[in-house]
Amino acid sequence: MAYARNLKPHHRHLIIDQSLLVPLLRSGMLEARTYDVLAHSLPVGEIQQRLDEALQKSPSIESLNDFRIGGNFVEDEYRALKGAGRVLTAHCEIYIHLSQSGITQLEKLDWTPPVV
Repeated sequence: MAYARNLKPHHRHLIIDQSLLVPLLRSGMLEARTYDVLAHSLPVGEIQQRLDEALQKSPSIESLNDFRIGGNFVEDEYRALKGAGRVLTAHCEIYIHLSQSGITQLEKLDWTPPVV
């Protein structure tokens, strides 16, 4: 991953987009570093659970069963979120879900759409 290759030893604190969290964790690049996470979506495990529930309600929509992440990705994502110094989100539902999942270092960002 290009992002990980560009990290230097003096990069001691990272601010990470949620999509890079698991790859950086698995590469070992988060070891001996502190980091904050910008959370812009629900964790993969919650998204997959919601898709499974939707499929049960509407089994004729077969595409609801597409694109599942295997392996330990779900566990790795939660582990990395729990290891963050801060998890920042502007999304109320993400904030509530992460709070209920035991992520305690949450910060809800106030967000106002830009005036055009």
